[in-house]
Amino acid sequence: MRSHGLSRREPRRPWSGLELGLALGPVLGGCYSTELDPDLTGVFACRTAQESAEQPACPSGQTCVNGRCEDSNALPTLSIINPEESKVFLVDLSVGNAMEVDPIPVNLTVQGSNLELVGSPSSSDHVFGQGQVAIYMDGEEVATVTEGSLSAPAPLPLLIPPIPGPHRIAVRARRNDGLDYDNDSALSTRLVWVENANNEGVLPMVAIRWPWPGTIISTDDEQVEVRITTLNFQLVDADNTDNTRREAEIGHAHVYYDQEFPRCAMDDLCDDSYLGVAGTPPAGELSRSDLVLPASDEQIASLTAVLRHYNHSIYRHPFGCEDPGSEAESCQLIFEEIEIIRVVD
Repeated sequence: MRSHGLSRREPRRPWSGLELGLALGPVLGGCYSTELDPDLTGVFACRTAQESAEQPACPSGQTCVNGRCEDSNALPTLSIINPEESKVFLVDLSVGNAMEVDPIPVNLTVQGSNLELVGSPSSSDHVFGQGQVAIYMDGEEVATVTEGSLSAPAPLPLLIPPIPGPHRIAVRARRNDGLDYDNDSALSTRLVWVENANNEGVLPMVAIRWPWPGTIISTDDEQVEVRITTLNFQLVDADNTDNTRREAEIGHAHVYYDQEFPRCAMDDLCDDSYLGVAGTPPAGELSRSDLVLPASDEQIASLTAVLRHYNHSIYRHPFGCEDPGSEAESCQLIFEEIEIIRVVD
């Protein structure tokens, strides 16, 4: 999912095959008959994309979940309480590289409501409000919670890879039949950082906080909101008038669609193909930018955030190094790549 000054990894499908199959497969049409009691839940078929003020997908008080209209007050809801957002974990890499260092142990605390934990997924008929909690680390499912209480949860052991950079924790409510609940509140996420304790506060890092890797975006959607966060680097607005202004660890980010880095940075035409700029964030928020996505067929595509100087020139670490043709760590580009899923609605 992630690249930091390295060539792009082979694409892989995030989350479960079941979820992607649901996204790419046929979806039930959205309408309900006035001959039925509109207060019934779990009865009416729906399609979230059809919802509008003039034609809601579901009767009043209900929300479309997995193709059916369910009680809006009874939706499975999860929240990660610990670790906190953007928490920094230090790892000692003086004894070797990340492959030779133990993972970082973390106590993961998850609270939830409207979800009764029941055993392992089975082929039995779905009962709304029953299921499990799937835990993901960097897009890989690492555990499933099948028992206990989500209202008074016990901490769960979790291991974070000891690789410097951003890491993503996610928890998702899963139905008792093995299919993921697809309402927004059924997913909770955290982005945390891992930093080498031997150069703490030195190496700049960048991450795309939203979209979350694996987010499904319709090919009909022209805009996507991208949120950028950094560590050891201050995001500020670009300066288009001063072509010489460069300061250490201060600048903005360019966001690219389906471009390969660091190769793209060595091609002026490719490097100039960014969708938009992420600069000074509002107080207490992340840097946000509404970007227009290119037309697309169904595919897995990438979004990449690359750090730049005030004047749009590429930022390389350490500050001041000049080696644009090199991929060596001695003069590295700072970027991160995630994958999103484009589907025909």
